[in-house]
Amino acid sequence: MQKEVAPSFSNYDYIIFDLDNTLYHRGKPIKERMSLLRKALSMSKKVFFLTNSAARTRAQIQGIFLNEGIELALSHIITGNELIEAYTKEKGLNRPYIVGSAHITSLGNSREKPDVVVVTYLPVLKTEVLDDLKKLRDSVDELICVDKSAYLPTDGKVRCGSYWLVKAVEDALGKECTLLGKPSTYPAKLLPPDVGKKPTLVIGDSSSDEAFAKKINAEFMAV
Repeated sequence: MQKEVAPSFSNYDYIIFDLDNTLYHRGKPIKERMSLLRKALSMSKKVFFLTNSAARTRAQIQGIFLNEGIELALSHIITGNELIEAYTKEKGLNRPYIVGSAHITSLGNSREKPDVVVVTYLPVLKTEVLDDLKKLRDSVDELICVDKSAYLPTDGKVRCGSYWLVKAVEDALGKECTLLGKPSTYPAKLLPPDVGKKPTLVIGDSSSDEAFAKKINAEFMAV
């Protein structure tokens, strides 16, 4: 485990917060974390917010904190949706078959001749979806996902993550999924280029957050 750091932000140029179960839970702010967030924002640091989840838009996330009188810059919020949009644009992919929930404004959901299968999160995967995917083995160029966590800590409990969903889709397509979310370093492409080169602190609740921090040469604070 990386050493936890005390919440003194004066030595950092960048602070990157995880969102789910770090600053909010099920769409509601975690009250005891709001003072930490306010402190980071009040010091005029470059504060960014990074989540693998594609379940909410930037505007929806911004709204969660507006209810607490805290305004986050939309451009500083990076969700699984932005990761998917950035990657598909970079690779020239524009006909996604989306397995799960996502809010991707620049892309639709193509069930006919898709060039990429995108996996986000679903609690239950219907067998007919797997049957459809098996028919696409030879036609889909890529398989991408935003999360491959085996489990997610929440409410002092553990719930299943996206690992088994991703594994089922990988088996159906006969392809390995390219991970876009933490702990991969792909999210760093959407952050300023000197993140990690200048003193950077990542604040989160999971091993994925910690591994991401290590990979980008940032310090990690567990909450």
